[in-house]
Amino acid sequence: MASPLEQFDLIRLLPLRLFGNDLSLFTLVLPLSLLLLGLLLGVAFFTINSTLLPTSWQQSWELLYAFVAGVLREQAGVKGVVYVPLFLSLFLAILGANLLSLMPFGIAITSHVVITLFLSFSLILSLFLLGFVTHNLTFLKLFLPHCPFPLLFLLVPIEIFSYFVRCFSLAIRLSANILAGHTLVLIVSGFIVPLVQLRA
Repeated sequence: MASPLEQFDLIRLLPLRLFGNDLSLFTLVLPLSLLLLGLLLGVAFFTINSTLLPTSWQQSWELLYAFVAGVLREQAGVKGVVYVPLFLSLFLAILGANLLSLMPFGIAITSHVVITLFLSFSLILSLFLLGFVTHNLTFLKLFLPHCPFPLLFLLVPIEIFSYFVRCFSLAIRLSANILAGHTLVLIVSGFIVPLVQLRA
């Protein structure tokens, strides 16, 4: 690997076309598969081997679960605690993807906007549908700000737009942070190597 930024390149590992569709396997498939397998094995291990007197591994898992449950309880209230498995798995997937990018010869999964956009769009859409199913038409009051009636015609489209633009801002923010961190490492290392060569 000549540059730390090479891990952002998508390389076609196995070209595959089926019925005119490109189903090629790229370098993202292997780390995503390892991540999914690791999450499934981790959950199975901690679920099967749980005891009344927790081991250090089980205690760390319970602390992580309590952390996510506490954050969700603060943000969504008591009714949001039922969604702890969803947000815990999402948290562990993003954490694992970011940790995989720090490994030597690893690929930064969350630097690709397609992956983060899929995660954020599916989450925002599922939350919208869940709120609509749970609260029926009263859920749409979310888009009605407290203001004089004539301003509603201007503010309601702005509220709808700002609600759905969140998926783009979440996706771009995560991708930009990962990309900026690796670019900073490349820039700093590019300054350090010539300085070391000058002193030698």
